[in-house]
Amino acid sequence: MTAGPDWRLDSLPSEVRRRVTLLAGDGEDAEEAVKGATFAAVLCHGVLGYLDRPEPLIGQLCRCTTAGGIVSIMTGNAHAAAVRPALERRWDDALASFDTRTEIGVLGVPGRADTVEELSAVLRVGDVEPLAWYGVWLFVDWLGFSGVELDPTDSEQLAATAAVELEASRRDPYRQLSRVFHLLGRKGPP
Repeated sequence: MTAGPDWRLDSLPSEVRRRVTLLAGDGEDAEEAVKGATFAAVLCHGVLGYLDRPEPLIGQLCRCTTAGGIVSIMTGNAHAAAVRPALERRWDDALASFDTRTEIGVLGVPGRADTVEELSAVLRVGDVEPLAWYGVWLFVDWLGFSGVELDPTDSEQLAATAAVELEASRRDPYRQLSRVFHLLGRKGPP
């Protein structure tokens, strides 16, 4: 394995590697980077929170999606911004989180959170109709605060955890408390 961004790709079978093309570039220039090509699915997971504004990148995602294709976005949930600092007993930070969109995230760098409603409106500008949204990592994200760890070798425990997370991901109020949300939209006809 290499330390570069394609180390996971290097570990896959050659028939899979042949179907993947990696392009370096800024997301805000994606349409130019792919030379105007469009795709049946365009994913943006864990990126928007590191940008000052989501609109330029989301516009590119929409332009790079084929009519009828899917846009998939995962990003920080502004509605749940106070949960992590509260569970860490950082009460001043938790109180401030009710009125801010930025914090030092789990990677130790500044990040910004969004709302499903705001990003749905941005998708609609790009002719992408939001279909559904889900909460991500509600319970497993907070396990460390209770002193509990998942055993990755316990397949029964992992299956039970996945079943609970799946159910919470699509039910209110649970999905609203997830630190991250997953938003899916479909591109309209040309």
